[in-house]
Amino acid sequence: MIAGNILIYNTVSLVISRSKSISIKTIQTNSKSIIIYDNMSYIESSNGIRLNNHVRSITKPTLIQLYKIIGHLLGDGTLEMCKTSKNPRFCFTQTFKRFEYVWSVYKSISNLCQKLPSQSKGLRKEKYFYSLAIHTRSYPFLMSLYDMFYPLMNGHRIKIVPDDLIYFFNPISLACFAMDDGAKVKKSGFYFHTKGFTFTDVYKLAGMMHYVFGYTVTVQNHENRPVIYIPSKHLF
Repeated sequence: MIAGNILIYNTVSLVISRSKSISIKTIQTNSKSIIIYDNMSYIESSNGIRLNNHVRSITKPTLIQLYKIIGHLLGDGTLEMCKTSKNPRFCFTQTFKRFEYVWSVYKSISNLCQKLPSQSKGLRKEKYFYSLAIHTRSYPFLMSLYDMFYPLMNGHRIKIVPDDLIYFFNPISLACFAMDDGAKVKKSGFYFHTKGFTFTDVYKLAGMMHYVFGYTVTVQNHENRPVIYIPSKHLF
């Protein structure tokens, strides 16, 4: 099946040059025109390409992309439902001052996006600020993450730290979480700013950090909101 300049067949993607077509019969076994799905070094963006429902339904992230999305969902990533789609899309927002970081996040999932990161202007504490936002397309594979991180409670979707996170919590997801909401304190330690979650969820997350990574962590109360603290002596 051809979607724009990408031929999708199960877990193999064939990138076709925009200037000329490539015959499958002429491709050699050592040709980089054939891309193994988990090799993100050669997967291109799909900006401007509209995918039909069938192509979206067979689109799956690589494991690395999945771990990164989950890590960002603990930080500055969200999943949102659009009025025109029955499936959610992944959104990631950061200040424009961190352009290089936002661009690196975009590049890692650009094949799932239809547009480049967009800029917006806001007002906070009587000061204007600029931010960049990444939006993927709406995909069925994101629905399982939506149900996991945003369970229906009393008729509302509320973001939580799910129990099943422990199966996906690894150095990749932790690194993305740290890049989003982490802060190193000189000669002190490292903070994860988890103020968007409840104390119950943050204690659960702290327990997972100890179980999976062996970190000795504490949950602190900052202005009646929870943060996770790792002393410097426990950092690698």
